[in-house]
Amino acid sequence: MKPAEIWNLAKLNSPWGVHLERIGVELTGLRLGIPADETAERGSTARRKHPGVRSETVHLTPDRWNSWTDETIGIFNMHFTGSGPAYVDVNTHKPLLVLGLAESNSALRREFLLDNREVAVVDTQATIAYLPAGSRFAMNLSHGGFARSTSLIVDPSKLARGLGMQVADLPCTLQKVLQGAAPSFQMTRASSTLRRVAHEFLIHPHDDRFGELFARGKSFEFFWAFLQVISAAEGSPPVMPPSISRRDAHNISLVRALLEQEPHSTVSIDQLARMANTNRTRLRFIFKQMYGETIADFRNGIRMTRARQLLLETDLTVAQVSSQVGYADVSAFHVAFKKTFGCTPAVLRSTEQA
Repeated sequence: MKPAEIWNLAKLNSPWGVHLERIGVELTGLRLGIPADETAERGSTARRKHPGVRSETVHLTPDRWNSWTDETIGIFNMHFTGSGPAYVDVNTHKPLLVLGLAESNSALRREFLLDNREVAVVDTQATIAYLPAGSRFAMNLSHGGFARSTSLIVDPSKLARGLGMQVADLPCTLQKVLQGAAPSFQMTRASSTLRRVAHEFLIHPHDDRFGELFARGKSFEFFWAFLQVISAAEGSPPVMPPSISRRDAHNISLVRALLEQEPHSTVSIDQLARMANTNRTRLRFIFKQMYGETIADFRNGIRMTRARQLLLETDLTVAQVSSQVGYADVSAFHVAFKKTFGCTPAVLRSTEQA
């Protein structure tokens, strides 16, 4: 680690660098719109330069930086707001699997580099990256807004000892990724469960006396939620209880497809149950087993994704957007939207279209 390149991690109240090194990652650069030799307090204004990012006056607040790791798995979470450039640069000392979830506003210019090759990241999508030993990953951000991300780093060689799993137990997508000799990067749809776990870890207070236990539990829960997401995307759910037949699984997949294709639909649970040729209790049970989240959470995630798209790409009013994604009550839409994105529809539209 090069201390001169690190923007005073102590001021972030986060042992990020120590935790990264423990899992096998060297943090070679971290700038948050403030020069490395600045000792200004959080949120100060300064000038800085970085290749690819123009010199400018910046004002950026590193709101939350949480991290935890053992030698098998580690979780790293950040949220910052403001304007101006920022970057994170890391190198890996051993092969690692990185499962991530990122979100930012469209006013923020982003560049992700994997061994100097640019990779595209779509907001609200879950990302899967394989980094062989010696890989370099860099993230450059510039211009205003907010960004938050959660990354789970797993050492594949320690799956059995640390997590009680073999590589063969993982979804096919991850097995193929880990068989590669070169860095790889791909995306899949994130679930509301995955977003919830990431948010809970982000906002957890640093001074919790049982914080170590909480972080360990959230790391495992995030990994579980990610495996569910990948399995669902493959169309091959994880090992199902004997009570769930192939016919049941097929019928439930039709329910899921309907919810994805018609986010505005107000079809009831009873109607969905009839469609799946089962009762509402069993429908809820099988859906949760197959996809790792409740029908309500899944439907809400689809609706919020569509609502965000409509707010940014059309001139529809918030009430019209609310109606188009199946909410008859605008107040309920506001509550659901803010819970998902951390701001109201009007604020998201004004900041991202600025």
